[in-house]
Amino acid sequence: GGDSITYDITLCCVNLLGCYEHFNVRKSTLELLDNLSNLLPRAGSMTELLDMYFYKMFKSLKQELYDKTNEGTWEYGERNLNTFDALVRNCNGRTIGENFENILLVFEKHLAVNCTIDNQTKQQLESKFKTKLFFMALIESLVSSESLPKESIQPSIEKLVTVAIIPNLVWQVGGMASALRKLSAAVLFAILQGDCTTTMIIFSIAPQLLPVLKSNLSDDDSSMRELTISSMKKIFEILPGSLGVEAIHQIYPELMKCLDDSSANVRYAACDTLKQFLRCSVAKKFHGSAITYMVEHLFIHLDDPEPSFQEKIYDVLVAASDIDADEVIKNANSSLSSHSSRHYCNLLLQHSLGRKVLAKVL
Repeated sequence: GGDSITYDITLCCVNLLGCYEHFNVRKSTLELLDNLSNLLPRAGSMTELLDMYFYKMFKSLKQELYDKTNEGTWEYGERNLNTFDALVRNCNGRTIGENFENILLVFEKHLAVNCTIDNQTKQQLESKFKTKLFFMALIESLVSSESLPKESIQPSIEKLVTVAIIPNLVWQVGGMASALRKLSAAVLFAILQGDCTTTMIIFSIAPQLLPVLKSNLSDDDSSMRELTISSMKKIFEILPGSLGVEAIHQIYPELMKCLDDSSANVRYAACDTLKQFLRCSVAKKFHGSAITYMVEHLFIHLDDPEPSFQEKIYDVLVAASDIDADEVIKNANSSLSSHSSRHYCNLLLQHSLGRKVLAKVL
């Protein structure tokens, strides 16, 4: 009796929270939920009240979704989609973590949908993109939440990235496709930065993820390029010593191009990424054309008119000297007479010669 009534009232409130802002019902609905939770011994707050009934409400929404004949997906603006969003956003992170495997099924159902122009009208295509953007924004909110225990979603992260994120990072024509690609990149970065992964997860998804990220380094949007190269840095941090020769030779030219980017943010991020990249495999796998090309071009950038950028390039060259001290020494000596300042060339000579002496001792 009483519990059923409380559930029905709570469900009605969640539906109201999913209403559009111009309905002006959010504030009064939150007050109602707060007052209701104060009347219940088991619920000390509105969040705890929603946590109590989360699974029952989620199960009901999911059943209605699977009963639909239209591919079993919600369309943008649909009432149940907004209710689902309101429920997930207003519950405690712990509850989301405990139920993330089930929630992922809904994400997968909507984000794995193919948005190609084949057999679809412009309106249908636009609706699918809007729905994808809606769900991707919800995922970003969840993985960025401080209340979500990140270890609770780790078992589902590999599937989330491979099924829901990577396909939406692949280039497609159009403004909405570009917006989805950028939001997907932001979600990926939040996952990598927020301790949602493990070394084993990254090791498993890297072969599929890195080629897609590499292709986005040439995106027209500078913020997309910055997100992409920053995500690559996080991957290289997690996978020290793991890249093979083929991967190194495919990736390093694209990373080096970023040093000439029109965006200062991308250029500086490229330095941080290159430093980690040079530590992502054993030295012998870089030997040959890769390290020769990188060191030669890094010394060109070492003479950049911006002192702070020079310092960033110096840090990358220090990492390069740990791979091939002779190559750094050769280029430092040849740059002494051509660079506007000898400062960093002398420091690199000192560091690289020290590395060689240490190597002989060891």
